[in-house]
Amino acid sequence: IWNVGEDSCTSVKSTRLVDYEISDGVINIEIEKTFSLKPTFRCTIESWIRDDFSINSFKTNFHYSLVELDKLASPDYEPIAYPIPDHGRFGFFKSKEERFSPDFDFQRPEERYFLNRFNPNQPNGELVYYLTKNFNKPKNKVLLDATYEAIEVMNKGLDRIGNPFKIVVKQQEDDAKELSPGDLRHNMIVLIEDPLSNGLLGYGPSVKNPKTGEILKAHSNMYGGVLKAISRRAYDEAVDISEEQFAEKQSFSKEELEAAQGFTVAPSALDNLPA
Repeated sequence: IWNVGEDSCTSVKSTRLVDYEISDGVINIEIEKTFSLKPTFRCTIESWIRDDFSINSFKTNFHYSLVELDKLASPDYEPIAYPIPDHGRFGFFKSKEERFSPDFDFQRPEERYFLNRFNPNQPNGELVYYLTKNFNKPKNKVLLDATYEAIEVMNKGLDRIGNPFKIVVKQQEDDAKELSPGDLRHNMIVLIEDPLSNGLLGYGPSVKNPKTGEILKAHSNMYGGVLKAISRRAYDEAVDISEEQFAEKQSFSKEELEAAQGFTVAPSALDNLPA
């Protein structure tokens, strides 16, 4: 949803409270909003031209999470200054802090930038991510296994550079209340099973301490429906690239090519290989 306002053709028709939590220093509220097309001539014609009638009514969940900063921020965290000259040299995300100048000129505030990162001193040397419960479904086992394998590869890289912590993935029990991806107290890997028309594969937002740049919470969206939708095309492209690379280096027999690639190659795939 890029824009829901007076000029938009989408409007909120109803709102429903899904869940909430109010405790010491924590307020979490989840609501479900139902959107639909405005019954105006302009909106109807635009939707007809774009052939969007099938998606003119939909529901979206919104999570509002407020947590006291001292419950999230690390008391031992050391912020790293990230001055403007370094922005074009390194690819870090950053936080900006603005302050009034000594003469209180609001048009020329003083700016400071902090590099965004997790606290290196994680409890027990582990940065914990929780998986959403739909990872537990038998049909999603291939995605679950791939997630664990990817985390293992990342941890090997972190260990190689001397990173002081490793990433730990935890599954949620089916009979327990599911953690919400919007809760600021938990890092999450979120599996979204429905395919998206825009073809997005993943998205990784994070929440930072604006005073230090410390990453307090992060979650990664994994769009499983899109992954499955493009799997055939990705497989075909991988086969094409592999065959081109092998053909450029030297001649291989069908058996050698299959052994090197790890899967059976169709006879037609060898037509262009040198004899």
